[in-house]
Amino acid sequence: MLRQRLLTAFVIIVVVVSAILWLPADGFSLFIAAVILLGAWEWGGLFKLRTSQRLAYCGITAALIAALATANAAVMPLMVISALWWLVAFNLVLRYPSGGTWWQARPVALVIGLIVLVPGFAALRALRGQDDYVAAISLFIVLVAAADSFAYFTGRAFGKRRLAPFVSPNKSWEGVFGGMAGCMTLGLIGLWWLSGERVFSLADWLTAGVGCLLLAAFSVVGDLFESMAKRHCQVKDSGTLLPGHGGVLDRLDSLTAALPVYVLILQALRIY
Repeated sequence: MLRQRLLTAFVIIVVVVSAILWLPADGFSLFIAAVILLGAWEWGGLFKLRTSQRLAYCGITAALIAALATANAAVMPLMVISALWWLVAFNLVLRYPSGGTWWQARPVALVIGLIVLVPGFAALRALRGQDDYVAAISLFIVLVAAADSFAYFTGRAFGKRRLAPFVSPNKSWEGVFGGMAGCMTLGLIGLWWLSGERVFSLADWLTAGVGCLLLAAFSVVGDLFESMAKRHCQVKDSGTLLPGHGGVLDRLDSLTAALPVYVLILQALRIY
């Protein structure tokens, strides 16, 4: 099992790195769109859609993606809406299972799936449009990975207070704080890396630090929300496409929640 998991992780890394480094802008957009559509297919499966219904759901997702591909002005408002949604999602996670059952109705859950997935396409497409897009996208991936890794090891060492015991019993508040600290540290280093010859003000550094704390927190919320959805649907993984890792959604959960925050940070720092 471990060998299979490591092999799959290696393939994912090679594919993602290759897409970032060598695909042209349109090719990268198509790659991200394909990943999002796979996520939509799995989301429909979680909520027991028939094959024809899942195809229709993917069609709606594709139509929204196509619309966003030509609507650059909509990116920032969409990032704000997405960030606000993840605040709602955090409330739902904390109240599970005793409250907030409105999201469990299938029509509502399917709309939520679009809110979870589609902004990720807009965010990554916007990042790909940057002059130094390789650094911008790479830094984002590093920050989310750092938040997850620091949270895991801090939680293992010091975790006592359960964060959401009915959703993910192993996650603790101590782990979240450790992940936030690690993400902020690497984020400030990354800001210096992205700055080039530009000199940032104290306000810029404070904005970046707070932004990284939020990014780490949102990545945890994304992970927890997908775990909550899987618990509600009584499944272990969102799919079987990635041996040893589950489905595409199981790898996207933290990324889709953190992406809006990251783009908003870059906008606030006038890097975007």
